[in-house]
Amino acid sequence: MIGEESELSLQLSLYLLGPPKLELNNAPVAADRRKSLALLAYLALHREKHTREFLSGMLWPEYEQEKAFTNLRHALWETQQAIGEGWVAASRETISLIPDSSQSSEKGIWVDVNRFIELIATSRTKKEISLRIPLLAESAALYRNHFLTGFNLKDAPSFNDWGRGKSEELRNLLTLALTMLSNDLTLLGQFESAIPYAQRLLLLDPLNEEAHRQLMKIHLQAGQVNAALKQYMACEKILRKELGVDPQLETRDLYRQIRKGELKPPQPALQKDTPAPLHNLPYQLSKFIGREKELIEITDLIAGNRLVTLTGTGGIGKTRLSLRCGEQLLNQYPDGIWVAELASLNDPERVPQVVAGLFDLNEGSENPPNENLIRFLRPKTMLLILDNCEHLLVASTLLADELLKNCPNLKILATSREPLRLAGEAQYRVPPLGQPDNQSLFNHLLEFESVRLFEERARLVQKDFALNLENAPAVALICNRLTGIPLAIELAAAHINMFSPQQIALRLDESLTLLAGGNRASLPRHQTMRASIDWSWNLLSKSEQVLLRRLAVFTGGWTLDGAEAVGFGQSMAQIFGLLGGLIAKSLVLVDRERERYHMLETVREYALERLKEAGEDGETRNRHLDFYVNLAEEAEPKLLGKELGVWMKKLNEERENIIAANDWGGRPGSNAEKRFRLLGGTRYYWAYAGLAKLGYKIYSEALSEIAENHNSLAVGLTYDGAAVFAYTLGESSVIERAEKSIAIIKDHGDPVRLAMALGHKAMGYVILEEYEEAVKIYLETLAVARQTEDKRPVSSALNNLAELYRMLGEYERAIPLYEEAVEIDRDREDSTGIVVGYANLAKNKLMLGQTGNTRSQLAEAAQLVEEAHLREYMQSIIEAAAVLRFIMGDQPEGVRLFGASEAEIERKGIQRDKVDGVFIEHWTNAMCKALGEALYHQAIEEGGKMPYEEALAETREWLENGLA
Repeated sequence: MIGEESELSLQLSLYLLGPPKLELNNAPVAADRRKSLALLAYLALHREKHTREFLSGMLWPEYEQEKAFTNLRHALWETQQAIGEGWVAASRETISLIPDSSQSSEKGIWVDVNRFIELIATSRTKKEISLRIPLLAESAALYRNHFLTGFNLKDAPSFNDWGRGKSEELRNLLTLALTMLSNDLTLLGQFESAIPYAQRLLLLDPLNEEAHRQLMKIHLQAGQVNAALKQYMACEKILRKELGVDPQLETRDLYRQIRKGELKPPQPALQKDTPAPLHNLPYQLSKFIGREKELIEITDLIAGNRLVTLTGTGGIGKTRLSLRCGEQLLNQYPDGIWVAELASLNDPERVPQVVAGLFDLNEGSENPPNENLIRFLRPKTMLLILDNCEHLLVASTLLADELLKNCPNLKILATSREPLRLAGEAQYRVPPLGQPDNQSLFNHLLEFESVRLFEERARLVQKDFALNLENAPAVALICNRLTGIPLAIELAAAHINMFSPQQIALRLDESLTLLAGGNRASLPRHQTMRASIDWSWNLLSKSEQVLLRRLAVFTGGWTLDGAEAVGFGQSMAQIFGLLGGLIAKSLVLVDRERERYHMLETVREYALERLKEAGEDGETRNRHLDFYVNLAEEAEPKLLGKELGVWMKKLNEERENIIAANDWGGRPGSNAEKRFRLLGGTRYYWAYAGLAKLGYKIYSEALSEIAENHNSLAVGLTYDGAAVFAYTLGESSVIERAEKSIAIIKDHGDPVRLAMALGHKAMGYVILEEYEEAVKIYLETLAVARQTEDKRPVSSALNNLAELYRMLGEYERAIPLYEEAVEIDRDREDSTGIVVGYANLAKNKLMLGQTGNTRSQLAEAAQLVEEAHLREYMQSIIEAAAVLRFIMGDQPEGVRLFGASEAEIERKGIQRDKVDGVFIEHWTNAMCKALGEALYHQAIEEGGKMPYEEALAETREWLENGLA
C-alpha cells in the first residue's frame, strides 16, 4: 500500500508491449493476480467509463451475474492493494482509470502502448525525414515484444479476443514504423543504421520475400556484398523449408545481379534530407477508417490506367478515398499529387482556371488556361485529382481528355457521381462501408468499418464514448439503417452528445431531418444528407426524377419487370434508358449477376418524400401491390412442382417487397381482396423458407381484420396457410383455421386445394392426440385427392398418413405409403416432396433398425435441398443422418451432429411435431445408453457449439462419401 506522503508526486507506468509489468515512480510493482492485471490493462487502453456489467461479463463470462460482480469488486481491491488508491474511478455503475483531464503533475498514468501509437502518429505529420526518424526510433525501442506476450486468461475468451486483436493492430503499426525507418535512413544514405530495422522487419514475417529483397539492397548499398548474398541464401532456405517453393524470379534476378557485380554499391555522397514530396493534399483532421481493400484496388487501377474515376452516391466517401489514395502514392510521382476541388464551382469555364491556379499559371498570362496547363504539365510525372466533377461533367471531361492526350506522364483520378465516359477510363464504384447483420457478435462488431467509423466520430464529440454491450445493438442498427454511407454515419455520430445510440436509432425514421449539423467548414451540400441528395436530384432530368421517386416504393430492390409495373405506362425501353441514367449518376445501384436494382436507404427515403410531394404515393403503391399479387398467384403452382428452386430463389429476393405490399394492402380503405390473394399465393413460400413464425404473425394479423362476409377463395387459402404455420409452431388454432379454410374452399369447388386443407386439419388432431380422428380425416383426404388429376395432394396425403402410422409405431404399414409418395413426386419432379419423403422414410426405417439404401436416399435429398433452396428441410436430414451414422458405428460423431441439430431447433424456437418427438426420444435414450451419460452429454454439448453451417457441410460430406 502506498502511504500518503508518497502521493505528492506519483507516476504509474504500464508496460504492455511484451510481458506485462507495472512500475510506480520507476519502482517495480508486484501484480500477481492475472484478472486484476487484465482489468488494469484494459482500463489503461480504454480510458472511458465502462459498466460493471460489461467488465464482469468480459472477465468472468461463465459466472452468474452476482458472483461476477463480487469477483470484479475483489479484483479492484487487489489492484488498489498493489498500486494504491486514487488511480481507479469507481461508481456504483461504472469503472475507469482516472481520466486525462484530472491528471496533474502530482499524479499521472503512462502507458507504453499509448506512447507507441502517439509517436507513430506524430511521425506521419512530419515532412522532414530528420524530424521523423527520432520519433520512429523511439517507437521501435518501446516495442519490447508483442502485446501482452505470454499473458492470457483461460476462462475469459472475450478478453483474449480483444488482446489478440490489439496485438495484431500494434504489430501492424510496428511494421509501418520499421518500414518507414529503414526507408528514411536509406534515403539519407545511412545504410548501416537502416540494417537493424530492416532485419527486425523481416523477423516479424520471415516469409515476406519483398522484405528479404529490401534487406539485400540495403546490405549492398552499405557495401556489404557478402551479407547481401547470404541474405538471399537465408531467404531461399526458409522458403523451401516452410513453403516448399523457390524464391521469386525478381529475387533470383537481384541475387544474380549482385553476385555478378552488375549492381554496384552507391558512391558516398553528401547526406541530406530528401525534399518532402510535392502536393497540395489537405491535412485531415479526423482519422481515416477502413477501406483497405478499396485502396489496394484503386491504386492498382491507377498503376495500370491513366484515367480512373471513383463513382458513387453522395456521402459514400469518394473525396476522402481519393485523398487517401493520393497520400499513399506520394513517393511515386516526382512532380507531385495535386487536388483540384470543383465542388464549389458553378461556371464550367472556370474548371481549367482552377486547375491552372494550382500551379500559379493564371496570373500574368494572356494564353487560355488550357494551353498554359498543357505546356506546364507535358514534361511532368504527376497525379491530378479532379474532385466532384458531376455538376460540371462536360467541362471536366473535355479538360481531362485534352490533358491526357497532350501530357504523356500525367494521370488523373476523378471523383464523380457518374463516369466521365472517356476512352480508356477505368471506373470504380465506391461501395458502402461494411455493416454488421443481426447475428454479429459483440466481440466482432469492430471488425466492421461502419461501426469503427461511428465509434471514432462519436469520440470527437464525446471523448469517453466506447462501444459496449449496452449500446452495441443500437450502433449496429444505426450502421445498417444508414446502409454504410460514411457521411450519414458521421452525421449520426455527431449527435452522440445529445442522444444515446439507442435514441439515435429510434429517430432514424426521420433520418434526413436528424442527419444535419455537419462540419461548418465543409460545403453546404455536404453538411446534411438532405442537401447532398438535393444536389444529385437537381442534376436529374424530369423523367429521371419521376422514375426515381416511383421506384422508392420497392424495399430490398426490384427487377426490370417491377420497374415497368410502377412506371405508369412507360415502355420497357424507356424504363431501361432512364435506369441507365440513374445508375450512371449513382442514385440507383445494379447487381448484374442477380439482375436486380436497388437504392441506398437514405436515397430511398428522400425519393419517398418526393413521391408524396408529387401526390403519387397511393397510386404507385397500388401498382406495387398489383405487381406482387400477380407474382404470388404465378408462384403458387410453381412451388409445388419442378420449378420450386427457381421460385424459392425469386421469392427470397422479393420477401421484403411482399411484406411491404401486404402492409399496404392492410391499410384501412384499401383493397383487402388483393391482400388475401397475395397471402394465399405465397403460403407455401413462408413454410418452405422456414419462416413459420413470420408467416403466422402476418397471416394472423390479416385474418383478425377480415370482414364477416369476406369468403373469397383467397381468404380460404389464407386460412389454410395460417393452419400450416400454427401446426409448425405447435399452436392450438390449427383445426379452427383449417375448418374455416375447408368450408370456403368447398364453396368454390376446388378439390385439389380441398384435399390439402383436409390434410392440414388432420394435423391439428395429431397435436390433440386424437389419432383415430386424424386417421379418419387422412383417409378422407386421400380419397378426395385420388379423384383429382393433380397428384400433388395424393402425395401429401400418403406422406401424412404414413407419418401418423410411424408415430403410432406401425412402421411396416408406413413404408409403402412413403414409397408411393416419393414415386409420385419423382414423376412430378417435385423436389420438396422427394426431400420430405426420403427424410421421413429414413426415420421410419431407422426405427426398425434398417439401413439399406437410406444413406444414398438422404444424400439425394441433401443435394435437392441445396439445388432447390430448401434449407429448412435440411434439419430433418441432419437428424436422420446423425442417427444413421450412430447406428453404422461412428457413435460419438453421430451424437455430436445430433447435438448440432438440437441446438438449431432450440435457437429457432420450433415446436417439433409429435411423430418426430417419438423418434428423437427413442434415439436420445439409445445414444445415452450406448455412450454413457458423461460421454453422451459431452458430445451433445460439442455439437451444440458447432456453427450450424459447419454441421450442414459435415452432414452433406458424410452422406456423399457413402456414395463413393
